[in-house]
Amino acid sequence: MHDQVCADLIGSSPLFYSLSGLIGYLFFTAQRKSFSELFVLFKSHNLLSAMVDGIFPLTSWKWEGIPLPKLEEQPDEPHLLSSIDLTSWVVNQLRTSRYNDVRDIIEGKKDLVRLIELKERRERGDKVTATIQLTRQQRFSSSAAYLVTEPTNKEPCQQCNSRSSSGPCALCIAGGPELFTGACTNCQYSSNASKYTFYAKK
Repeated sequence: MHDQVCADLIGSSPLFYSLSGLIGYLFFTAQRKSFSELFVLFKSHNLLSAMVDGIFPLTSWKWEGIPLPKLEEQPDEPHLLSSIDLTSWVVNQLRTSRYNDVRDIIEGKKDLVRLIELKERRERGDKVTATIQLTRQQRFSSSAAYLVTEPTNKEPCQQCNSRSSSGPCALCIAGGPELFTGACTNCQYSSNASKYTFYAKK
């Protein structure tokens, strides 16, 4: 009974993914379990990696109150996934990113504002879906901001309105001058931030 209550608490409360939560939980159970038993229990709930590496589990992030699903395998063509699965794929890479600014953005708000939705455009008469490739720091940070930023703009920027836009996301999301010096997430993704409408240092 005791083990089940603790397991339920660990699974449901973000507190236990913090260092203070881990210390409290260890103190609470230390008199009842050996070190080896505690190690197995912590490992089964991914708490050791959360404590040692500072990496939150994917299920810490939620969409409309529901934890993001874990993908069974890595997709060869992520742009063909549903919006919720694509978002899980993106967040899974963001949460383990080596870039500090990316981790700060995505860890700062775990209740997502929106899902990743890719834009569609016509090429030679055919509709094609944009692809998202997290290959550079700007692409990581822009994708993180797209998920958690409340927009300050009411209209899309010049580049997002253009057929030549290389930003992948369906919405133009700008967070004001404090975020990417005013540029929207699509312009940040495509490294064109300084060229277009919302950039604050023109």
